[in-house]
Parts: sequence; C-alpha cells; structure tokens
Amino acid sequence: MSESHSNAQPSALFGRADLQVHTSYGDGMDDPITIFDRVEREAFLDVIAITDHDDVGGALAAREVYERTRDRWGFELVTGIEVTTVHGHLLALWVDRPIPSFKPLERTVALIHEAGGVAVIPHPFSLLTRSIGRRTLERVLQLPAEQRPDGLEVASPLSKGWHAGDRARRANIERWRLAETGGSDAHFVETLGLAYTRYRGRTA
Repeated sequence: MSESHSNAQPSALFGRADLQVHTSYGDGMDDPITIFDRVEREAFLDVIAITDHDDVGGALAAREVYERTRDRWGFELVTGIEVTTVHGHLLALWVDRPIPSFKPLERTVALIHEAGGVAVIPHPFSLLTRSIGRRTLERVLQLPAEQRPDGLEVASPLSKGWHAGDRARRANIERWRLAETGGSDAHFVETLGLAYTRYRGRTA
C-alpha cells in the first residue's frame, strides 16, 4: 500500500519505504550523509531508495557512504535510477548497473528485469514532468511479463493538482493490478518521507 505523509509513529508490523530520493550527485540538493541524517532523525522511514536521473553513480556512491557508516543508521538503502524512456520516466529499483536512457518503455523494463531489478512507473499521467501516459501503459501491459512494469507510484507530493494519482489508483484497482508504491521524489531533505510505501515487515 502507499500513503502520503502523516505524523503517526511507525508501527511494529508495517514498514515505510520512500522509493524515490535524489542526491546532489544528480539534480538533488543534498549529499548522501545529509539525507541519511535527516531520515534517521525525522523521517520515520525503514527503507529509502536513491534514484538519481539516468545515472546509477549517485546510488552507488550513497551505498558506499552508507556501508562505511552502517552502525549509525536504523534504515536500509536500496540502489536505483530514475530512467528517462522515450515514453516518460521509469524507476529502476534494486539495480546496481547502468540502464540506458531514451529506449522504449517496454525495452527499458526488460533491461531492468535482466539486471535483477524492479520497474515502477512514477507520477503516472503527470502534466508537470515526463510521465508515462495511460495509452502507453495499457499497451505495455498487454506484452509478455518481462516487458511489463511491476509497480505504479500512486502516492507522491505531486498527487495534489498536477499529478493524476487518484485516477491512476482507481484504474489500477479496477484493471491493472500492479503493486502500488509511494515516494517523495525528494530533491531536498525537507520533503523526505512526504509520501511512502507502507508494507508488511520492516526490511527491504
């Protein structure tokens, strides 16, 4: 399940994962250690994913910092990329190698799967940023499993106004049945955890 921010404390049964965070290695404003400090002190998150645009280098650098300072953190780190496809942005999670940009959506999904990763469509139908449209998504969902995305981000700070999160969520419940995720799309630490994925358990 996915949720927008609340002030409630985390539960023992369900974890919180912010699956879209950007660092200063890309177009984010903060370096990994600043992000980690904020997550540890204020964000109530169990997992974060570093997903800089079109480059896995930021996630790998963040992982190096994380592993070097591991005893300081009570959360887990996932490496990823926000890949630009010819049809819009796509999150590649649990990958640690480059995924080429500007390929068709279905080809990019297949490459993510080949790398052992999970493909999630962020901010679907958004008019504010490069996003996968409904027609493209419905076409790709008719393809073989290796070319189909795994999840749909339906909770995001963009979901008020420009982002069609409610429409995407309804269509997903009625037709697509993709796993639903949430992510803050944080480019600075003040927005970490404004949306997140809530899941059973506390680890990635």
